[in-house]
Amino acid sequence: MPPEEPNRNGSQNDGRGHNDAHQRAQRQQAKRDAARAAIVTIYVTGIPGFAGALAANREYFVAAAVLTAGILVLAVLWWLPGNWFFSFLRSAWAAFCRIGTFYRENWLVCTAAATAVVIVAGLVIWNLLPRRCGSLAENEGECIGIADGTKPDVFGARFERVMRAIGAENKLVTDGGSQKYATIAFMAPVTEKTLHDDRILHELEGAATAQYRANRANSKGLPLGGAPQIRLVVANPGSGERYWERVVEKIKRLRGGHDHLTAVTGMGFSQTETVQAVRALSKEQIPVVGDIITADGFDMTGRIDSRGPIPGLFRMPFPVSRQFTEVAKTLRKNPAKNGRPLRALLVRDSSVESSQPDLYTKSLSDAFQRGVFGGYLKNSGTKINVFGNRNADEGDLENDFTTISNNVCGTDPPDLVFYAGRAMYMVKFLNLLVKRNCSGPVTVVTGSDASVLYLNPPVRDALLHPDPQQGRSPTSVVFVPLVHQASLHPPQGKAQPANLRSFISDFTDRGFPAADVDDGWAVMAHDAMFTATRCTRMAAGNRDKPPAPDAVVRQCRGVTSSNNSIPGATGFFQLDSTTGDRVGGLPPVVDIIGPS
Repeated sequence: MPPEEPNRNGSQNDGRGHNDAHQRAQRQQAKRDAARAAIVTIYVTGIPGFAGALAANREYFVAAAVLTAGILVLAVLWWLPGNWFFSFLRSAWAAFCRIGTFYRENWLVCTAAATAVVIVAGLVIWNLLPRRCGSLAENEGECIGIADGTKPDVFGARFERVMRAIGAENKLVTDGGSQKYATIAFMAPVTEKTLHDDRILHELEGAATAQYRANRANSKGLPLGGAPQIRLVVANPGSGERYWERVVEKIKRLRGGHDHLTAVTGMGFSQTETVQAVRALSKEQIPVVGDIITADGFDMTGRIDSRGPIPGLFRMPFPVSRQFTEVAKTLRKNPAKNGRPLRALLVRDSSVESSQPDLYTKSLSDAFQRGVFGGYLKNSGTKINVFGNRNADEGDLENDFTTISNNVCGTDPPDLVFYAGRAMYMVKFLNLLVKRNCSGPVTVVTGSDASVLYLNPPVRDALLHPDPQQGRSPTSVVFVPLVHQASLHPPQGKAQPANLRSFISDFTDRGFPAADVDDGWAVMAHDAMFTATRCTRMAAGNRDKPPAPDAVVRQCRGVTSSNNSIPGATGFFQLDSTTGDRVGGLPPVVDIIGPS
C-alpha cells in the first residue's frame, strides 16, 4: 500500500496548539515575574522608610521617601516594553538569576540576595555621606542627643567655639586609655531656636570653664580635689525640651561602659518638661544640679507638682520666693505715693491659666498675689491683664502689650506693674511701656529672668535716661539678678570678690568674652559643675575608679558645713540637705534699672 499522505491540517493544528501553549506559558511567566518584581520593590523600598520611622530622623526619613519614590519609578520603567536601556538591564538580570534552573526554582533566594546587595550598598553610601548632626538625630533642623565636642559645629556656628573647647579638654582627659575619669552631662536646649539672645551660650561657656578649672584644681589651689578627672558631654533635648525622654534614656546609658556618668547639671528652664526629666533621672538615683531653675518648689521637696520628693536635686540660683523677700524690703521703704497706698497692676503670661503653665511664670504670679505684693494689688482692685504665650505671633503680642501699656495711663494709674512672664516678652513690653502716653513714673517688678536686660543696651538706655519729650516716660525695673552687677563690675574703690575674679580670669583665658558673664548664667553653670565635681570626688575618695551616681547624691547631701564647702564663683557655699538649694556665697541683692 502506498504510504498515507501526511495530515497537513493536523500538523498545523498541532503547531497552533504548541504556539498557544507557549504563549500561555509566557503570559504566566510574565505574571510570575511581575509578582516577583512587586515583592522585590516593596521589600527593598520598605526597609529604608521603616528604618527612618524607627529612628524618628526627619532628614533620613525624607531621604528614604525620595529613594523609595525613585525605585518605584524605576520599577515601572523596568517592566515597560520598548526601552532599550531597561531591556538590557532585564537581560542582565535574567542572565544573573537564570544560572541553570536556580532562578525558576529559587527566586525568593535570588530576591533576598539582590535585596541584601541593595541594603549593604545603601548603608555604605549613607555612612560615607557627611551628616550635619553626626551621630545625633536631626529633628526639624535641630541636633538631638549627646555630644562630646568631637564634632564642634554639631549645634551650629553659635556654639562651635565652646564645643571645640569642650572637645579639646575631653581629649586630654581620655587620651591614653585611662579609666580614672568621670562624665558629667550638661543638659539644656542647646539650639539656635531656644532664645533670641546668647544666654544658653553663656551657660555652656560657664560649664566648659568649670570643667577646665576642675581638671587643674590642684595647680590652681582650688579645694576641689584632683581625681577623678572630669569629662563633659552636652545633652540637647531640643527647643522646648520636647525630646527630653529620648535624651534622658541616652544619659542613663552613660553610667556603664567607658563613660562613668556621675551627675547631670544644667537642666534648662522651670517648665513641665524639665520637671519630668529631673524626676526620671532622680528615679535612677542620678544627681541633678540645676543652674537656672528658680520656680518655687522645684527642689528636693517636689512641691512643684505635688508628686512627692525629688531626691538628688540641687540648684544654684535663689528661688522666686527668696528673691521677692528682698524686693519686698525695697518696696516697703516707700509704701505710699502722694499720701495714698501704692497701687499695682498684675501683668502675666496667659499660660499661667492653662493646664501646663510655665512654672517660673506661675511662681511669679503666685508670689505677686501674696503678702505685701498682694496688698498692693488689692489697693487697685486686683486688676490682672494677660498677654499671649509662646504660641502667640508677634502681632498678637504687640497688640496685647499696647493695650496693657495704655492701661498704665488713666485716671487711676498703677504705681507698680507686677510682670509675671519671661524676659523674652518683657523686652517688647518695656519698649512699649516707655513710649506710653503719660509721663507719670511706674516701676516694673519681676524675677531674675530680667537679667537679660544687661544684654540689651538700647532698652537699658531708655530706662536709665527717661525723657518724655523724646517719648521716654520714666520707667524702672526692680528685680534680683542671678549675680548683682556690683559684684561683677564693682564701683571704683571696691574690690571684686576673690572667687568671682578668679573665675572671670579663667573664663576669658579660655577665649570667652568677659561680657558673657554679665547675665549671671555662666556663673550659675560654673557653680553647678563645681558642685557635681566636688560631690563626685568626695564619693570617689581614694579609690581608683569613679563612684556610682547614688554615692554622689549622698555626698552632696552632706555638704552642709564649712568643712565641706564648694569653692564656687559666687563664693564658698553649702547645700541645704532638705531642699538642695545653695546656702551661702553671694547673697541676693536687688537691682534697679531706671530712676530709683
